[in-house]
Amino acid sequence: MMALMKLVATIFAATLLFTGPASAAGVKLYVGNLPFAISDEDLRTQFSQYGSVYDVLVVTDKGTGKPVGTAFVSMSSLQEAQAAIAGLNGKELNGRKWSVALARPVAERGTEHGTRSNPSPRLRNGGSYN
Repeated sequence: MMALMKLVATIFAATLLFTGPASAAGVKLYVGNLPFAISDEDLRTQFSQYGSVYDVLVVTDKGTGKPVGTAFVSMSSLQEAQAAIAGLNGKELNGRKWSVALARPVAERGTEHGTRSNPSPRLRNGGSYN
């Protein structure tokens, strides 16, 4: 029983480490058109000017491991996120005009061409992508 309690405590601590404080509502921002040489620390420095940043994820290519020019930054409140959007969206930093917006949940994003399990109407009706 004691080992189980230790395991639960360890998992809880790890969850807080990667998702931020449990009491914070947390607002995730999408950041696009980034320089390919950007790092998590560079983004953290830019966004921390507007509030508390508790998570940064630079999206990388699965095959090469290199950044693809987009990232997600989690801030602790909506007010801080809105300040970061106002301060950084459209600004030219590191030679690129950044795009900063509230990230949308996965369920809200659609697919233009469908998926393998649910292809687009054009493919369902015998068409092709070519």
